[in-house]
Amino acid sequence: MKEPTNFVAADPEPVDLSNVSLTREGVGSTWETSWRAFGRRFHGVWTRQEYIPNERIVDHVSTGAIWTFTTTQDSDGTTLSLAFAFTSKWPLANKIISWLLPTQDRQLDRMLANYRQAIQS
Repeated sequence: MKEPTNFVAADPEPVDLSNVSLTREGVGSTWETSWRAFGRRFHGVWTRQEYIPNERIVDHVSTGAIWTFTTTQDSDGTTLSLAFAFTSKWPLANKIISWLLPTQDRQLDRMLANYRQAIQS
């Protein structure tokens, strides 16, 4: 998951990735994505805020999204978890996003299924 190409590849919606700049430590890496949603084109600049190998990755997007990946060891091997949060300076935007977030859970489930398939193949 250190490479943003892995994240983008798992997204069930088409996402374009560009301007990737990775740091050796992971923290401070940046990249840009663009995608279509609600009939509009969106663009985000990503910054890796936290990177603890085999434990946790936190990415912040200029759109206000925060993606958190965690891995935990369990009796069956390793469990990958993915969480999404959104914050905005505009209260109305926060209300709209909160209303739309239930659909984000389905997106996260599809992404995790795509990761599982890639790992097991």
